[in-house]
Amino acid sequence: SDLGRRFLSERKGTMDAQMAEEGYFLDVDPGGIVILAESEKGKFYGVMSLLQMMRREKGAIVVDAATVRDFPLHKMRAISDDISRGQVSTVANFKEIIRFLARYKMNTYSPYFEDMVAFRSHPLAGKGRGALTSIELKEIDAYAKQYYVDVVPIFQTLGHGENLLSIPEYLGYAEYPGGRTFNISDEKLYTLLDEMIGELCSSLSAPYFNMAADETRDVGLGASKERVAKLGLPTVLAEHYRRVADIIRKHGKKPMIYGDIILKYPEILGMIPKDIVIVDWNYDPLYRYDSQRVFKNAGFPVLVSPAIRNYRGPFLDHLNSFENIQRFSQAGYQDGSIGLLVSSWNDYGAEELRELNYYGYAWGAQCAWNPLKSDVAAFNRAFFRDFFGTTETESIQAVYAILSSPANNYTWYELWRNPMLPFMPPAPL
Repeated sequence: SDLGRRFLSERKGTMDAQMAEEGYFLDVDPGGIVILAESEKGKFYGVMSLLQMMRREKGAIVVDAATVRDFPLHKMRAISDDISRGQVSTVANFKEIIRFLARYKMNTYSPYFEDMVAFRSHPLAGKGRGALTSIELKEIDAYAKQYYVDVVPIFQTLGHGENLLSIPEYLGYAEYPGGRTFNISDEKLYTLLDEMIGELCSSLSAPYFNMAADETRDVGLGASKERVAKLGLPTVLAEHYRRVADIIRKHGKKPMIYGDIILKYPEILGMIPKDIVIVDWNYDPLYRYDSQRVFKNAGFPVLVSPAIRNYRGPFLDHLNSFENIQRFSQAGYQDGSIGLLVSSWNDYGAEELRELNYYGYAWGAQCAWNPLKSDVAAFNRAFFRDFFGTTETESIQAVYAILSSPANNYTWYELWRNPMLPFMPPAPL
């Protein structure tokens, strides 16, 4: 509007192309508060920043004077959420997580599904384990859209299928009896995946679908052994990736895949379509990250994925995960990543309190919005003040630091170890 342009001119602000989709201009002075944006999403994020700036002081709500011109550097700002190996949220809790993500300007929520969808065509999947119905998924999806959050499913189409493959009626879909990988030499598998992917896609409106397919180290050890020996493992895997990607596109979504196996067999990059988004995961706090360049140089869009390292024990390993998130976010941005996916896994049954994950999620949001200049000390002061509603954050920070210390960070298998068994040294970090 003319008023908005005049206001920006007076404040020497600009609304250029990089702010068009999600950027905003926020001004607070004794005369009032103004939020300007080209898009509704930008206005929403301006309000979220304003809420974070508010504080209680002597019974009043106070906001310091400020002028903010803000926009994100990573386009996709996401978390994954493992609901397949332990805790399963209620619909109300899913909504709480979505509100939290929106408050910190994340725009993608990726629940991790193995068998945790109540498929009409496969009612035994997730039975008795809290599998989500189509009605529940649609309710979560519609709620998330109000907060500018896309719900992008991560659905296993090759490995980590043990929950489904342990059901007697589905034993025949396994690479070998008792295995956790699907038999990709069985044509019936693709009918199964088409039915499941189709149902899941019909319940969620986001443009992407992650086929997962990570950690599939036992392909070729059973039913596919002869085929792999004849064609080679990279060729067999690439054919599967292509077929699943075709199914995903058939149901109106853009395919994504985890890149760990492809890194092991990089010749696969020449055998699959370039529209597949590769999720490059690395959960270690390295000084440099180069794997994303392998995919980028081959012409693929890349989403970098660090982790909050909540999968080892009852409290997050913040010391290592925060370095991992910040450095990988920076490397991804500098190499043209489409975004950041902060991973959360429940390998040992998800016995940690879910709310403890929020601290790591918020740091991921900080590093996704501004990967180049995020400062953990400033973040800690702001987050604990906002999350706990107090300016006295030193003691809270101290508790988190003590519990996150490697000296106090024991693993779940140490906690639940039978006391009559000999001590088993923990695996190296």
